[in-house]
Amino acid sequence: MPPIDSAKLLDAACQWMLDRNWHQLMGKLGSYTQSLYHHTAAQIGFLLALRPLLCRNTGPNLTEDQFLAVFSGSLCHDAGKANPEWQRALLHRTKLPHHVDDKLANSVVADWVTRLGMSEYSGLVPTVTAAIGLHHKATQGVASTLDKLLHGGQTDPRWRELADLVEAADKISSSTNIAEAAEIAGSWFGDGRPFPAVAVTFHQVQVLRGVSTTLIHKACQESHLDAGWTPAIHLADGTLYFSSTGAAVPVTECDIRAKLVPLFTRLLSETDLPQQVVGDFRLDLMPKPELFDSGQFSEYLKVAATRNKAANFRRNNRGADGAYSDAFRNSATKYKSFFCASHWAWRTTATDAGDAENLGILFERFVMAVPLASMFRFFKVAVLDDKIISEENWPLDDTQVAAIESFVARKKGDEEQKAGVREKEAVKTRNQAKKQWLEAVKQTYEEQFGAGSFDDLASVTNDSAINLAKAVDYFLDQDVASTDGKSVKWSSKTPSEQETEVRDRLDKIFKSSIAGLPQGVLTSGLDGVKLAEVFLEDFQLRGLARHIEVEARYESYLSAKQDGQDLAFCPYSNEPTQVGNGTGNDLGVSTDGHSNRLPMQGKTWKTWSRGVPMAPASRYEFMLRRLILGRPTEQLIVLLPPAQLGAFEGARLVSQVGQLEETIALYSGEFSPDPARRFSFSLTELIAAKTQRSLAAPLTDLLGYASSVATTQKHKRAFEKSLREVFSGSIESLNEDCEASFTDWNDALDALFTGQSDQAKLALKNSDEVRMRRKVLLSLTTQGRFVCQTPNVILALLPNAVSMNKESDVNAAIRQLFLSLVLNNALGVAIAIIQPDEALTFSGCEGSVLVPGNPALRAEVARVRRSQAAAGNPPGVPPTHGWLLPHETLPWLKALAALHTLGREHSNQSGKSISVFPSRSAFYDILSARSAGFLLRRMENKLGRSLSVDEMHQLETLQAFVG
Repeated sequence: MPPIDSAKLLDAACQWMLDRNWHQLMGKLGSYTQSLYHHTAAQIGFLLALRPLLCRNTGPNLTEDQFLAVFSGSLCHDAGKANPEWQRALLHRTKLPHHVDDKLANSVVADWVTRLGMSEYSGLVPTVTAAIGLHHKATQGVASTLDKLLHGGQTDPRWRELADLVEAADKISSSTNIAEAAEIAGSWFGDGRPFPAVAVTFHQVQVLRGVSTTLIHKACQESHLDAGWTPAIHLADGTLYFSSTGAAVPVTECDIRAKLVPLFTRLLSETDLPQQVVGDFRLDLMPKPELFDSGQFSEYLKVAATRNKAANFRRNNRGADGAYSDAFRNSATKYKSFFCASHWAWRTTATDAGDAENLGILFERFVMAVPLASMFRFFKVAVLDDKIISEENWPLDDTQVAAIESFVARKKGDEEQKAGVREKEAVKTRNQAKKQWLEAVKQTYEEQFGAGSFDDLASVTNDSAINLAKAVDYFLDQDVASTDGKSVKWSSKTPSEQETEVRDRLDKIFKSSIAGLPQGVLTSGLDGVKLAEVFLEDFQLRGLARHIEVEARYESYLSAKQDGQDLAFCPYSNEPTQVGNGTGNDLGVSTDGHSNRLPMQGKTWKTWSRGVPMAPASRYEFMLRRLILGRPTEQLIVLLPPAQLGAFEGARLVSQVGQLEETIALYSGEFSPDPARRFSFSLTELIAAKTQRSLAAPLTDLLGYASSVATTQKHKRAFEKSLREVFSGSIESLNEDCEASFTDWNDALDALFTGQSDQAKLALKNSDEVRMRRKVLLSLTTQGRFVCQTPNVILALLPNAVSMNKESDVNAAIRQLFLSLVLNNALGVAIAIIQPDEALTFSGCEGSVLVPGNPALRAEVARVRRSQAAAGNPPGVPPTHGWLLPHETLPWLKALAALHTLGREHSNQSGKSISVFPSRSAFYDILSARSAGFLLRRMENKLGRSLSVDEMHQLETLQAFVG
């Protein structure tokens, strides 16, 4: 018989299972949770991945017919679990009836063979039935085996071996973690085992952190592929690999490192690092000093100048009527106090609140100083703060060490006392060395900006009056070099000329200053090698044992709790760490929120001047998310295997998510070919309407939507106005900047707005000005970034939480639950939407969809479960279980889709659209209603009419979920 293509075989099997409704039936409930569909899919996906190996003459050397028998046996082995009695016993937690029955097996296998559409496969039925009958320990007795041997009717002499292979695949595909899977596989494959021609190995990630976890999985998988191993089954914490015995070589830590370093290096190279190094001028201008590269200092200054825009200062401090804000008037008064005794008379008069003309002059000077002050502030942080240049890193030469030892020798006391003296003297010596270096910096700085300017630089802060008086004025009052002998101040030059001059001066000062630093004071920036070293401890291989030192962690925890000076305990990974760089808002962690861990350690968020203390791996994990997204992550969508995932199906998942990422990135990016096409994770009202039309719609259709004509026209008018302003209405200037040949403004606007023609694409590529204005005015911003390397763990980093404006937390939680259900239905994986500071403490074995941790929503889910249990339909888990099980997801998906439909605006008796429920809490009001009848009366009273057939249908769908 001709072989059947693996992809077609998988498609036929999956559709066959869906037709039997296995995706809504339970297959496992106990140590882990899994639908009958996903348990079976994991097993057949595992076999398809191994198909070339199993049919190779260096392996078990199965014929195509024999492989098909094993595949079919695995597909049908648990068909008896679809029996309503078995499902009922499982959910009621009573004794399970036997699910292996020869008569049922024959019927199911025959149906599957019929689905294949080839009558010649009917000869496989006895062999497949025998494999099904012997896969479970309850039916593996001598009598059962003899019965199959004497009366089974199978013609293949290897039928018992094929049955063993079905059992092996079942056992391996029933593991809850990769270590368990490897142990089971090791009992079936390898020397001295039932299948000695096949070798097995694995990789395991011990800590699920997030982005770093995906890259470690990728490096491990690539290393094993290069070494000749075949990935067969994926779990959240690792992958199981197989090869012909002796054909593959063991993978080492060096192999993983060689793959991991380029992955981190590529991630860093694809990031606009200057934008990441320079922080928020209102909070911290250098939140990630590890990324600092002295060679990029000029770029950092350029970014700093854009962080605080002059236009924003003007808009915030002067109204349309010309009136100045109280904040500016206070700043003007404060500025005057710095110079009341000064010979610079214009400052005194200009700050007189009664002199409108002079106040206007001063206002323009404040505006002019905004970007310049940001550059001075960044220079101050780089030179005077200890983030980049710290005295702790200052080396001591032999002379200094000898002087310290001589001083210590003259002191009395024991060795411990002398060690303390030695440390204090070393600190003094290092401080003195840095002061000497700063004196050299001061001299260079004052050569550029004048006497006293360096001492005043230390006063620069987030105060416009101080910044102008203590830093910017030194520059603005300087004369510009001229050839005609006329005295011209820098304050009379254009803003761009001022910024360029200050940037060049500060860059020159910084680079000449660091040239005088001793070696080792200024460390190199974070790179792929350093990141790889930090995360290498997270994984282990066969033969490489890494153990968590529980006792050491406990001692560190106690130390951090009791004295809290030098030691801390990372609240995200439970790892001991030194007090140092922590994390804060820049990395997506709110430092003023509640934590249930820091108080346990006797700490508060304010205890640490640099944010929450974190282990380096945890800090760098948050940093990686920031680098990929370009801004702090507001929420994460975590995609995990539904307990296990066969490698063949896993490859499909990666491809499917990758295509979704490419599509969203294309239409959300600055080169979008259709500005009206948008994507959103938060507009669940639109998603709900589409799911009610078709649950099988692709995710690109469900998440996508088209902007209204009015919105599109509004964007187009704003884009046209902006282009005409910047190019002074000259089509020639626009063509020159874009290197294009547009005939007139209408031609140019239509082409550049849509961005579809070849000329428009080239023009957008050539002109940074046009491209950035198009991006801003058309609101072309990323809606999320998928981090999809392998099927083990996939992340979606969201720049905005799944929520709508001003809605309540519980309403947003219901919205997030519905989105999770949609993703679960479309991708067939476990879904969890979590906050960025939540640890990944789950593995996909807990259920299909995580219920957001909002107490009110979880209380409603528990209420629904109790109600169902009282009606004789127990969920199979405690009502407070935080995950929805496979058999619960579809009813909840349909119910929440109906809830969205009822929560939107409806037409009243006069045809006007009105809201029946308050927009802030509409979803929760509906879900927590006393009954469907109560909702009916409320809607009819509000609308002044009877409900339509469709509205009544939505109420009927919700009936089991309210009350």
